[in-house]
Amino acid sequence: MQSLVSAVFFVALAASTDQLTVPSRPGFYGAVLWLVLLATGGGWGLYLVNLKLSGATRISSLLYLVPPTTMVFAFLLFHETIGPLAVIGMLVCAIAVLLIRLDERAGPVLATLRGWRNPGGWTRTNRWPGARG
Repeated sequence: MQSLVSAVFFVALAASTDQLTVPSRPGFYGAVLWLVLLATGGGWGLYLVNLKLSGATRISSLLYLVPPTTMVFAFLLFHETIGPLAVIGMLVCAIAVLLIRLDERAGPVLATLRGWRNPGGWTRTNRWPGARG
């Protein structure tokens, strides 16, 4: 609710000062294309392709690496400082992903319905395990 109030406030402020216009510089349109096509479309496209190829558990576990990766890029590109608590957070994320990945190697992880096997379970001939007729 607070973000809606903020958005309404800033739109009203921009409209009252006659600054509610789209910039006419080509760099603005390049940035919008970059965000829409490459960052959003490319990111979601790669996510969905990897989801189909690897399964939900594996891909969802990799999402825990987004904050540490962002932190490292902020350090490299913008010279942000990384504190001790941030390093501990990065280690927790990395250990969590490793534990999930190690669990996958211990046995088959059936992450998608297509890969689901139900030995001895429901079939068309017997509706429930052990059911007769």
